[in-house]
Amino acid sequence: MEYPTLLPTPSNFRSSELLAAAEQAVRDYCGWHICPAVTETMVLDGSGTGSLFLPSNHVTGVISLTNGGQAIDHETLEWSELGFARLPAGQLWTDSLRGVRITLTHGYESVPIVVEMIREMAARAEASPGGLVEARAGDISEKRSMTAPGVAGGIVLMAHEREQLNPYRIRGS
Repeated sequence: MEYPTLLPTPSNFRSSELLAAAEQAVRDYCGWHICPAVTETMVLDGSGTGSLFLPSNHVTGVISLTNGGQAIDHETLEWSELGFARLPAGQLWTDSLRGVRITLTHGYESVPIVVEMIREMAARAEASPGGLVEARAGDISEKRSMTAPGVAGGIVLMAHEREQLNPYRIRGS
């Protein structure tokens, strides 16, 4: 599924590329789209047990479910906001790869701290094109914003940003 972008697309072509790259870096780190809230159909590998992990950290509703090709009444499913799902007592999830199909609503309506972080990451990358750390011409030198030790430019999640994103990160990401 292609998720809606978190930020409006700027008129500057390079800025829009940097924003898209920063947004993707955040989503990749967290293991899911985070926001906005969407209804999505997922096809998942079965666990073969009574519990299944859904790749989301904010489930708000389950709409439909099939397990090993068999329709399951979604009202009988136990699920948590953090993405754990259990079938009714005595039933197991299929052990088939791609054997579970679930339609659910998940994601936050908005997460301002994440949106601002994406803007900051893109601005850092734009401020240091080419990844230069320092430029010198005679007695004049210019230091660029560093994104990691000895690295300037590019889309990089800094340690403090990863720490801020950890509450939105799903298990195993």
